[in-house]
Amino acid sequence: MKYIFELTAKVGMQQSFESKHKENIEGLKKIKEPWGIEDNELPIPKFGTGLVATFSLQRLLKKGIRGHIIYTHRNVIDNYDKIWLEFNPHKIDFSKLLKITFKEYVDFFRPTEAYIYDNRTLEFDGLMRNDIVDLTNFFRFYPIFFWSEQYCNQVLQITIKELRETIANEVEYLEYYKDGVFVILSSQYLSVEQSNQMDYKLKSLFNTQNFINAKKHYEV
Repeated sequence: MKYIFELTAKVGMQQSFESKHKENIEGLKKIKEPWGIEDNELPIPKFGTGLVATFSLQRLLKKGIRGHIIYTHRNVIDNYDKIWLEFNPHKIDFSKLLKITFKEYVDFFRPTEAYIYDNRTLEFDGLMRNDIVDLTNFFRFYPIFFWSEQYCNQVLQITIKELRETIANEVEYLEYYKDGVFVILSSQYLSVEQSNQMDYKLKSLFNTQNFINAKKHYEV
């Protein structure tokens, strides 16, 4: 079994990727093993001729967790950096990841969105994306997620308060955190089918057009 821990941060042109990289490394150094790294001098990734620079965490995180940080070139107004981690949920302290480590990553990376999910969800979502013309309507209630206020307003077109009031009684845990909301739909391991069922159920609670469009792929 392989799970993904994915965080995406919207970064303006005013913050260089070197500055963001320094923040990320310092943040990772403050986190305990196996999700943190040791206090060593580390190189700054290079862009070369491409639009992204990748910093591998392969040999820095403890065995069983692998991944990387991706930085986008600061050549547009809105840039998106990403942390991508892969792990076996049966070989780590999954409860600690949800209760402590997840929010530690949110603290230093300041993401607009962050998720933990079964990697098999990607295959299902990939098939759905092929059938969706407007990908702005593509979003998912993952089993564990963080959405910033900016993400709620711009992508979901609702406020955090509206989100909380609508789904609070349908989820295992919900907390206002930093500039957003941290939600656990289930702390148990969910199959793709179970995750899809919860996603559809929560989307069905909203009657705005973007939520209606976002669940159409389940209805074909």
